[in-house]
Amino acid sequence: MTQYLIRRLLLLPFMLVGISLIAFILSHSVPADPVNAALGEGAIGKPDLVRAYKEHWGLDKSLPEQYLVYLWNLSHGDLGNSIISRRSVAEDLGDAIPATFELATTAILISLLGVPLGIWAAIRHRKVADGFIRFFSLVGSSVPVFWLAYIAIFLFYTNLSIFPVGDRLDTGVRPPTHITGFYTLDSLFTGNWSALGSSLRHLILPALVLSLTTIGTIIRVSRTITLDVLHQDYLRTARSKGLKELVIIARHALPNILVPVVTVISLSYGSLLSGTVLIETIFSWPGLGRYAFQSATKLDFPGIMGVSIVIALIYITINLIVDLLYAVLDPRIRTKAA
Repeated sequence: MTQYLIRRLLLLPFMLVGISLIAFILSHSVPADPVNAALGEGAIGKPDLVRAYKEHWGLDKSLPEQYLVYLWNLSHGDLGNSIISRRSVAEDLGDAIPATFELATTAILISLLGVPLGIWAAIRHRKVADGFIRFFSLVGSSVPVFWLAYIAIFLFYTNLSIFPVGDRLDTGVRPPTHITGFYTLDSLFTGNWSALGSSLRHLILPALVLSLTTIGTIIRVSRTITLDVLHQDYLRTARSKGLKELVIIARHALPNILVPVVTVISLSYGSLLSGTVLIETIFSWPGLGRYAFQSATKLDFPGIMGVSIVIALIYITINLIVDLLYAVLDPRIRTKAA
């Protein structure tokens, strides 16, 4: 297992280089001029301004030169400066990543309810509970997330005024002292109760909407795997010994159910971390997805590259954690990896 982990870590730099090259080619293939996108009407009839702008941001160099310069800076931990914010991309991402992690983590924790729901639906196969849970999972998986978001805003913000929309805190509420970047945890650790209440009220609605995009998938996978496991021969043997059904499921079935379910949950979490563009834009949540959207619309190449690198790291890390969890949950995989 140690050798396997070392091999994966040694491959990480090569994977990042490949991903950075793909992101660089795709971002520079867009048929638009970043100078006009950034300067707007200020670029019309002012060649000196355009030339100075290109020289400042390195856009006067050839594409291979631009990529090699970016790769050299990346090897030294420098992601460049954002054309939009004029700040370091690392600083921008440092503000955006904790917000996305807090939102995605809350959403995936809510989505974990899909595991017991899927198992219960399998146990109550073809009963009323099974039909209701399957209908709920179908609706959660089929309804577009942007439609759910607008319905949630219309009901809980516009009509009922229960949850606010926009940013992570109410206007005038002081952010908590930075510890983890999660406003809820930092408020709890520092005893900033006003910030805790405000951050929870801002977090709950987008997290609930986001969780509905994954809970349906988790329910379906949990139900399907449980149905397959419940008909295995070793469970029939356990039942013939007189064991209670709850004991059989908890002790014998659950370990085999968790292996594929952990995969779905982990990949869903990675998807939430990297694919919250719609939710963050609709709810004005200052996270990674919103930053990626703004960088793409403004042709902010350093911002686009920085987001691509971060998303790649997220997926690589989650896949590595999933592989290690496999070994923990299934001894047969641990033996093969060794």
